[in-house]
Amino acid sequence: MTKHSIRAECLRPHSQDWQVPSAAEVQQAIAMAGDNKTHLAQTLGVLARQVRRWAEGTPIPYTSWAILCYEAGLGVIWRKDEQ
Repeated sequence: MTKHSIRAECLRPHSQDWQVPSAAEVQQAIAMAGDNKTHLAQTLGVLARQVRRWAEGTPIPYTSWAILCYEAGLGVIWRKDEQ
């Protein structure tokens, strides 16, 4: 597994006191996903500028974060049994 500095509070189900990741954590997850922002935007169904905004500090919605985490190899964070 790749070493990362994303807080554990950002990698839990929404119902278990999930915390919004920082801009640095979003940037790290994007890098770990290995996608460019345009491809990631297509995967998430948003505009590329929205991905850029998240990377700059606009709070990312849980559903988009969960998919990004999955793409980054951080697991299926929305399932309790995979924590």
